[in-house]
Amino acid sequence: MRAAFWVGCAVLLLSACSSEPVQQATAAHVSPGMKAAMSSAGEANCAMIGGSLSAARQLDGSVIGMCALPNGKRCSEQSLAAGSCGSY
Repeated sequence: MRAAFWVGCAVLLLSACSSEPVQQATAAHVSPGMKAAMSSAGEANCAMIGGSLSAARQLDGSVIGMCALPNGKRCSEQSLAAGSCGSY
């Protein structure tokens, strides 16, 4: 009885230590028809300068909205709103 208790405690302890953290969704989990991850203001800014919307997967698995500018440069939604993308 005592041995079964200690074996049960050991199994519980080892299973708690071996669990992996929950991961965010990656591009493999995103459906192909999903709209680019841009806010309506970012979408409007991109369209106003003649850019096209896309989504870019980051190294941490997150997806950010990108604007492909007419001059071939790509700019994130935040950089476009901050005005740090240079000339269009």
